[in-house]
Amino acid sequence: MKMFSVIALVAVGMACSPLAEAAPKKRAAGLNRVGPYVFAMVGMTQYSGSHEEEEQLMRDILTANDFPYQNLVSETDDTDIGYNVGAGYRFTRYFAAEMAFAQFGQLTTTANADVDYPQDGPGFEPSELELTFESGGPIFSAVGILPINEHFEVYGRLGFVFA
Repeated sequence: MKMFSVIALVAVGMACSPLAEAAPKKRAAGLNRVGPYVFAMVGMTQYSGSHEEEEQLMRDILTANDFPYQNLVSETDDTDIGYNVGAGYRFTRYFAAEMAFAQFGQLTTTANADVDYPQDGPGFEPSELELTFESGGPIFSAVGILPINEHFEVYGRLGFVFA
């Protein structure tokens, strides 16, 4: 009796196999990635160019009153951590739109000196000036996507930053 049920099961399976072959093919997973998504990026920002002008401005401010000073040093920190967070919606396989917020980090110029202020009595007091610049704001973008294969895509982004 057990042998009969095994033979019947094999016969039914072989009879149904042409139905499985005729079934519509499923698409590869992820080929039609349509819908919402979120993203986050973190990176190092470096502001290029010479910062000598800002450093000279800071030195001039500290020494403008002709008070005696010593140990005058100015420097610029032109690297910082930047980030970008946002959300997008992929309308088709080839087009998406995104909204994001970016913060590109800070550029900080400082000047330090020991200054002898006459109203405070004799002696040098440490003084410091700091000038900070930062950039960031909302971003609106359109994204064009070119699928290469199931796992790779090339994309181009065109957008505007309200900084």
